[in-house]
Amino acid sequence: MKKKYFPVALLLLLVFLGFILRIWNVGDLPVALNRDEAALAYNALLLKEAGKDEWGRTWPVALESFGDYKLLGYPIFLIGSFTLFGFSDFSVRLPSVLAGTLLIIVSYIFAKRVALFETRYALFLAFLVTLQPVFFFYSRSAFEANVALLFFVTGLLLLFAKTQLNHFIQMTIASLFFLVAVFTYNTPLLLLPFILPVILFWYPLKNIKGWSLPIIEICGVTLLGFASLFSLSKQKSGITIFSNEQIHLQADQYHLAFSGVMQHILGNKILFFGRLIVERYIQAFSPNFLVFHGGTHPWHQLPGFAHLSLIVYVLGALGIVITGIHIFERRKEDIFLLFLLFIAPLPASVTVDAPHATRSLLFFFLWLFFAVRALEFFSQYSKKIWKKTYLLHMLFILIILFSSGRYFFSYFSSYPEHSYELFKGGYSKALGDVNPKSQT
Repeated sequence: MKKKYFPVALLLLLVFLGFILRIWNVGDLPVALNRDEAALAYNALLLKEAGKDEWGRTWPVALESFGDYKLLGYPIFLIGSFTLFGFSDFSVRLPSVLAGTLLIIVSYIFAKRVALFETRYALFLAFLVTLQPVFFFYSRSAFEANVALLFFVTGLLLLFAKTQLNHFIQMTIASLFFLVAVFTYNTPLLLLPFILPVILFWYPLKNIKGWSLPIIEICGVTLLGFASLFSLSKQKSGITIFSNEQIHLQADQYHLAFSGVMQHILGNKILFFGRLIVERYIQAFSPNFLVFHGGTHPWHQLPGFAHLSLIVYVLGALGIVITGIHIFERRKEDIFLLFLLFIAPLPASVTVDAPHATRSLLFFFLWLFFAVRALEFFSQYSKKIWKKTYLLHMLFILIILFSSGRYFFSYFSSYPEHSYELFKGGYSKALGDVNPKSQT
């Protein structure tokens, strides 16, 4: 095999491995659809058969279901899945499987064209996306956030990568990817405004044609998203700390703990809620959330595991520190990634149940970049001593394979029983448990 085709072969091997891991027995594990998956499937079926949601509304932007609202993006993909493969749990989860698999390819291209990684380190990033628990786990259930992540990252890739495409065409395609992401999950809509200053940082100010078009299109997507999803944003505001009754009671108690003028200086709600946001934001970086226990929601991680392996967490933290120390010596690509990393946890930080994995998928994705940056740094350092870096790379690969193997073994061996308890799956067993003497 020619040397120039070797990276492509490795990437295709990773894509194949990632696809097999994600699709293997996905219709039966988890053993039943959770209530969000069922809501998406039900509305998609109604839209496919009648063009209406469960309330009789014709193709609404936001689908009201089971006291919650769902965006239209994932059900649209489900209509295609149902058309091709019929109505089944497998079909419900297939869009997420495909999104998780395609993210492997997009991560490699993003690393090469935007982060300017060398080919070997771009492959390391694809390797991590293939095997890290969070991207595997989220690809095996119908998580809208997983699909939205693929479109959002692809939009970023097109926004900042140099290609042979016409600038107007490339920016327009990027905006379309952002639009799909916004109408698939709510987090991309909250992150889009933060992309605007990055565009001004990326393009020279005198290159008005370079930065004006993406800014206009991103503003258009953002305004369209907020205008179209206004009813949804009102409902989703109920999950924030600003609308939670218990937290408002705590704010009142905090205010009454002070007296006199200090109530206005130190006991005001701005300081109270600001402290809560900072605490939740910091928790997103903690090993307890990322490595050992995960968030509070049992649907978001495998029992006994969290979202990232320990080695990736440590390398990611070191990569962030190294980049921060050399911030003024680094390329704009590293500053861009560092900025994205620090804004990524913001949408989750204002919610009651933060830190929250589903709203932090971009944060996990960016953490992997800094893990690879740290690996690159230590590889360069070790090269001065040993002249070779392959020993360090092999050690890294073996550690990842060992931790991933342990995770996958637990997922496919013990998670079936756990997911049965979690999602109350198994109709045949449930029927067998019914008291035959009961009257119906």
